[in-house]
Amino acid sequence: MARRQSSSRGKAALLGVVSTFALATAAPAYAQVTSAGQETVQLDIAAGPLGEVLVDLGDALGVNIFAPAGLVMGKTAPAISGAMSAEAGLDQALAGSGLTYSSNDGAFVIGQQTAQVERVPT
Repeated sequence: MARRQSSSRGKAALLGVVSTFALATAAPAYAQVTSAGQETVQLDIAAGPLGEVLVDLGDALGVNIFAPAGLVMGKTAPAISGAMSAEAGLDQALAGSGLTYSSNDGAFVIGQQTAQVERVPT
């Protein structure tokens, strides 16, 4: 009886998260520290599918960015170019996508934006 090389459950788990340590295709980045103590990196990332841009961004910044594949599938991100912080790069990558991020122990987690309800005085 032949043994299966991989299970579909394993493939689904692997494809379920976009992780920045998967690929290393971004252009070299050069870190600088601003007077406010925030590190900036020179970025030059081409526009493309959001998942790929997040992988390239994480590689360039040296951080992990995790995003459920279902959230980024079918979305695109603009080119990201210039000296900026991780937060500024993520803001640019996620602009107009309906997604946001949170930071957790130096890693970033992508999630769905929640609607904010504005109360109208009565």
